[in-house]
Amino acid sequence: MNNGVLTSLSARWLLEQAKNQKKSLIIANIIALFATLISVPIPLLMPLMVDEVLLNKPEKGIAFFNYLLPESLQHPASYIVVVLVLVLVMRIVSQALNIWQNRQFILVSKTITCYVRQQLLDKLGRVSIKEFEQRGSGGLSSYLVTDIETLDNFIGNSLSRFVVGVLTV
Repeated sequence: MNNGVLTSLSARWLLEQAKNQKKSLIIANIIALFATLISVPIPLLMPLMVDEVLLNKPEKGIAFFNYLLPESLQHPASYIVVVLVLVLVMRIVSQALNIWQNRQFILVSKTITCYVRQQLLDKLGRVSIKEFEQRGSGGLSSYLVTDIETLDNFIGNSLSRFVVGVLTV
């Protein structure tokens, strides 16, 4: 970048732009961490109920629910309802956090691509008439729109999917 003007698009430039959005990226990654921490135990809760309630092998799960529930509700149907409600709440919270996190990553992506659009529009005024005649104005604008959309999708997806994928594993 020379004097604030985009001269070429590279991985280094994209990383610099991502560093400029550090606060938003950190917030989005923290949100992604919480969303992942909430969603990971969900598939484990129902098998826990099968083992401890239906197979009648009470262990730590039932002991925990016995601690929380009054004695009148300490029976198999109550445990299953409590786990069902817990799973629903965890899924809703996880989904809400995923939406919030996705919004944060989209804002970062749109900020970067907005800057790229501004720079390209500035350069479009310096394109020779010959290019307009060969490709047509629609062809040139199509290239710009398609390329920037591809860049936008790459930035948004790579930023969010990488962190979430690593956290999920």
